[in-house]
Parts: sequence; structure tokens; C-alpha cells
Amino acid sequence: MVFFPSCRIVDRKTDISSSVIFCLIFGHLFFYLSLYFGQILLRLPVSKCAPQESLRDLDRCFASFSVKRKRGEYNRTGQDPAIGVDVGLNSFCVLSDGRRIESPKPLEHTLRLLKRRSKQHSRKKLGSANRKKSALRLARLHRRIRNKRKDFLHKLSTQLAKTRSVVVVEELNVRGMMQNHHLSRHIADSGWNQFFTMLSYKTKWYGSRLIKAPRFYPSSKTCCACGSIKPELSLKERQFNCEICGFTIDRDENAARNLEYLSTLLDSKHLTGTTGSSLGSYGTPTLRAPTAFEDLRPTTCG
Repeated sequence: MVFFPSCRIVDRKTDISSSVIFCLIFGHLFFYLSLYFGQILLRLPVSKCAPQESLRDLDRCFASFSVKRKRGEYNRTGQDPAIGVDVGLNSFCVLSDGRRIESPKPLEHTLRLLKRRSKQHSRKKLGSANRKKSALRLARLHRRIRNKRKDFLHKLSTQLAKTRSVVVVEELNVRGMMQNHHLSRHIADSGWNQFFTMLSYKTKWYGSRLIKAPRFYPSSKTCCACGSIKPELSLKERQFNCEICGFTIDRDENAARNLEYLSTLLDSKHLTGTTGSSLGSYGTPTLRAPTAFEDLRPTTCG
């Protein structure tokens, strides 16, 4: 493991308008100021490695700006429709309006190169200069994979939070789903938890609301046309065929439409307060799951 020194600059009179930070250890650091702070600069720590991703950014410096700034309110039209978001593995998610958002799958597309570079790194002699170079080459590849995923998640979550008044998602047990070793890598490559976290704070930024459907709500088994519930629905069935009304629709789109239906219960008795979960801590409402869901979807197939 390679360790780098770090320094901390605490100066309320530091000038950040020149786009240059001077540090005695690293020298002059140039940066691009994408935000106009307009407030007093509290502190400016500069480190060679990022605090949380140090092994992935060994060749970059990071300066963390801490400022006081009040976020302005986002003006909404008030006519933005609600939308249901059903995440999956074939596509990243299917929206209730019929759109299918494909996942970039950065890890899957770079897996062969990642294996090759990892094997090359393991063959380098410990403590040698070639091993340090190999570690940096491998770290850059990990950073590229992470940045591709974060860029996709940020763009999609921002678009949904800005253009929709209510966003409804499922409360998934991602940690439990990761126990399936056949799907764990694909689930981790999708970044569902990170996507839900982004939605939770961005909906607050832009004046919309995020609703979590109950974990055991049968969004895939329920017919979005008549409301009947199928007793069994295997993962192999990609088309939903209702035995009551004969309605046929894609399985994921049917689930997304049922999630959108839950937005109509926003002010009903099924809406409880905020929860203590990671999403609820941002003020996300949670829908209480009624017994057997008989008062949500009264009809049952069979």
C-alpha cells in the first residue's frame, strides 16, 4: 500500500477566485470553480488521496471546500405528473410511461480488462517500482468504472427529480439480494442503493416527493388494468397475462404502473410518517402495507 502526505489549510481569507491553490507539500494546484459560493470560506483541506476512495485515486489531489450557502427553492409548475420506477437487471429501470432506461453496465463492459490488469499487478515484485506503476494503472481503471456509474445515476436521478412531482420506487432488500452469487455482481454494477439515495435528497432539492412502496407489495403480480393479483409469477415470465380481464403487458412496465398508482394514496390512510431507514431519514414517506392488500387491490385471481 502506498501512503502519501496530506495537509490542511484553515484560512478564512483564502482567495479561491484565482483558480489556484498553493500548498507547501504539493505546490500549485489548479482547479475549476463550477459553483459561485458567495459566502465565507470556512476551511480548505487538501489531501493527496480522497478520504473514502484513497485506493482508487492514488494519483490525484483533492481539495474540499466548506462554505456557508443557502439553497434556493426550485420553482415547479405544479402540473408535473407522478411516475413509478421499477428497477431491474435486464434494463436499469422501466418507467410507468413505458420508457425503458438501459444501464451502462460499466463493470461488465470492462471486466476482461480489469481481470487482465489485476493479474499483471499480482505478478509484480512487492515493493518494486513496477508494482507501484501497476497499482496506479489498476486504480485508474477502477476510478473510470466508478465515474461512469455515478455519472449515469446522477443524470437519471436529477432528471426524475426535476421533471416529476412524485417519484415512487420499491423498498428493496439489496443486501439480501446480494447473497445470490449468480446475480450479486450484476446487482452491484447497477448501483440501486446509490440511485435511491440520490433520489432521496434531490427530490427535496427540487420540490418533489419520493415514496417508497412496501417491501412486500406485489407490484409485479398485480394487474394494472383490473387490480387482480396472481398467486404465483415466476421470474421466467417476462409478460404479464391477467387471467381475469385478459390484459397483456410487459412484466416490468406493469410493476411500474402499479407503483405509480400508489402515488394516489399520498394523502390517504396508508401514508405514514417518515421512517428511520436510509431513505426515510431524508423525510421520505413510507406506505403502510395493508393485510393481504385487500383494500388496495380487492380482486384476487383464482
